[in-house]
Amino acid sequence: MKKLLLTGIAVLFLATGAAHADYIQHHECGEKEIVVKFDSKTDAAIEYKITRNDKEHFLPNRLFRWRGPYADVMYYRGRRCGYIRGSAKEIE
Repeated sequence: MKKLLLTGIAVLFLATGAAHADYIQHHECGEKEIVVKFDSKTDAAIEYKITRNDKEHFLPNRLFRWRGPYADVMYYRGRRCGYIRGSAKEIE
């Protein structure tokens, strides 16, 4: 009985872990395109990166601010960025 209970708990942990998938969005800031990775549980931005000369560069969080009624407008170094529609994708 104890073994069955522990197996059931382990299956629940595996099932809830698999349901967690982060997602990315693309934003245009001037001539730069910035990819923002979000945590799907908290909807918090967890990673910012930019591609230059076919190399990915990660940017520090302190360069970005989120404003607006739903904190949905991104600012990079004080300049407003535009969301590229249709760019949101789920990732593992």
